[in-house]
Amino acid sequence: MGSVVSKLGIVLAVALTSASILPKDAVADVLLSQPGPQNGPGLLSSKGWAVGFDDFKLPQADTITGVQWEGSGVSAGTTFTIGFTTDSSPGSFYPNITPFVTETVTPTSASYSTYFDQFTATLPTSVALAASTDYWISIYDPNGFWEWLSATAAPDPGALPAGISAGYINGNVNLNGMDLSFALIGNPTPQSVPEPGSLAMLGMAIMGLALLNRRKQRSR
Repeated sequence: MGSVVSKLGIVLAVALTSASILPKDAVADVLLSQPGPQNGPGLLSSKGWAVGFDDFKLPQADTITGVQWEGSGVSAGTTFTIGFTTDSSPGSFYPNITPFVTETVTPTSASYSTYFDQFTATLPTSVALAASTDYWISIYDPNGFWEWLSATAAPDPGALPAGISAGYINGNVNLNGMDLSFALIGNPTPQSVPEPGSLAMLGMAIMGLALLNRRKQRSR
């Protein structure tokens, strides 16, 4: 009987191991959203005048594959520069104006309201971001004037602190009393979850051990 118990113990160990290492399939989703109001105000952003930044953090590690935002209409085919950066120093409320990732995109657009459009862009290269880390996103038209729409409310877990964005204007960083509208689209880091086959093996092992224990008690 000891050999049977040992074999069932091995099956149980394999089932537990399999259940812990098989990842759940990642599906693209909206990871964070700060929707804009139907009417302004916004932050004027253009090459050589101002670059807008808004702060955020994610509750878990995620891979960003796309960005959506609202702002004043631009001509078809206009390219935008999207950047991701961190605080200028640990714990500060100011962005590092040099992003660690900069991507050029040509978004699609749809009418959002009378004066503003909603833009959607897939990033040429996905961006991996850590959990519970202070980040800033910048979105600007490097070739002309463009107004980034403010957000109605900070998301959960919210901007840091809520209601603050920043503008890099003529070599200086100025804070603004508003959040800016954008959404991050991507894939959450796969979480380890039990697969059906592993659960079946685990159940069989537990049942076997229970039957052996019952027989042992009856034989006493």
